[in-house]
Amino acid sequence: MATLIRLLAGCYCIFILELQHRSCFEVNKTWMRETLTTRFFSPRHHAHDPAVKNETMMFIHDYLQSQGLDTRIHSFDTDLAGVKGHNVIGILKGRQFGTVHDFPLAIGAHYDTMRTSPGVNDNGSGVTAMLEAAKVLTHTGCRPNYTLFFIASDFEEWESHGKDIACSKIACGSRELVKTWFPKFWKDNYPANTAADNLPPFQGIIILDVVMNVDLTEKSQNVPTEFEQAFPDVMKNIISRDGRGDFLAVIGRPEERDMLDHLQTEWNNVAGNPQYHIERFNLPPIDKTPLTEKDVWSHYKNFGRSDHISFWLSNLPAVLITDTANFRGAMKSCYHTTCDGIALVTDDNLEFLAQTTKTIINTMGKMSGISCLLSSTSLNFTFANIGVDWTISGFAPALVALTTSISIGPLLL
Repeated sequence: MATLIRLLAGCYCIFILELQHRSCFEVNKTWMRETLTTRFFSPRHHAHDPAVKNETMMFIHDYLQSQGLDTRIHSFDTDLAGVKGHNVIGILKGRQFGTVHDFPLAIGAHYDTMRTSPGVNDNGSGVTAMLEAAKVLTHTGCRPNYTLFFIASDFEEWESHGKDIACSKIACGSRELVKTWFPKFWKDNYPANTAADNLPPFQGIIILDVVMNVDLTEKSQNVPTEFEQAFPDVMKNIISRDGRGDFLAVIGRPEERDMLDHLQTEWNNVAGNPQYHIERFNLPPIDKTPLTEKDVWSHYKNFGRSDHISFWLSNLPAVLITDTANFRGAMKSCYHTTCDGIALVTDDNLEFLAQTTKTIINTMGKMSGISCLLSSTSLNFTFANIGVDWTISGFAPALVALTTSISIGPLLL
C-alpha cells in the first residue's frame, strides 16, 4: 500500500505504526511469598514425612491443572521396595502440537527435599518460579506456536548412606522421565515423526534449582577452584563487584548456546534491580556421544548437580539456572539443613526470584513463538521526513507478537 499522508502543512510523509510490548508478563510476588511459606516450608521426603510430600505433589498437580494445562502424573519405581516416585507434568499444547513442525521446550524443578530440610530455597524457590511461569503463560491471552512442558520432578535429591534409601544417585526422577515417560509421549502424540527415535526436535529444558538467595554483602560468594580456572571472565566480574553473591548463574554447553543467549538477553531486557546480575558459564564441549556418568562428573564436576544431567546423558539440551546454592551467603550453612526455611523469604530474595521468574517467562515466550493479546501496548507514530515522533500509551488490546513492528503506511489523511 503506497498512499501518502497529507499533513495540515501540506507536506507528505511516511506513516509507521509500531506496537511495542511494554510488560505483557508480570509476576505476582505476593502469591509467590504465600506459596513459599505455606506450601514449601516443610521437608518433602519419603521417609521423614511421606504425607507432606504427597500433599505437595498433589498441590502442584492441581495447580497446573487449574491453569488449564493437560496435567499428568508419571509414577515410577525407586530403589526402595514399596516406594514410588511421582513426577508431575503440565502440558501447554502449541499450535504445532503433534506435528513434525513442533519444537517443544520445557521448564523443570524438583520438589523433593533432603530428610530434615524444609527446602524453601532448595527447591521450593524453583517450583514456585515454575508454577508462576505456567500461570502467566496460560493466562495472558497467549498461545505458543511450540509446545511447552512444566515439570516438577521427584527424587532429584539422593542419599549414599543410611536406611530407607529410595534414590542412590542424583536425579532419579528426571532420569525415569527421560527414559520412560517422554518416549511414550512422543510415540503416542507425534506419530508422523519418522525419526528412528520418534523424537520431535526438542529445543531443551531449563532447570531451576535453588534460585532465590541473593547476598549483596562483600565476599558473600565463594568460588570453587575449578570455577576460577575454567571461567576467568566470570571470576573477573565477581571480583570487580567485591565478591558479592549478586548474580544468577546460567550454565550450559555449546549445545545449549541458543537457550543461554535467550536467557541472557531477556535478563537484560527485564526492568529489574540494577544491583542484580547474570553470569553465564559456558561449559566446554565433550567430544563424545553418548555421554556417560563418568564423562559428566570428570569434565563438569559441580556443574552436573541437578536434573539437567538426566537430559545431558540422553543427548538432549538442558540449561541449569541457580543462585549457586551452598557457595553463597546463608546457603553456605543452610544447604540441605534445617535452616533452609521461611526465614530466607526476605524482600530482597523475593525480588531476586521475581526477576529470575520474569526472565524465564520471557525466554519461554520468545522460544515458543508465543502470540499474545496485550493488556498494555504503546503505539509509536513516526513521521519520518519531518522528524516528528508521537507516542500514545495504554492503547489495548492488540493482537501482536512479543515485539511487533507493523508498517501501516503511508496512508492518506
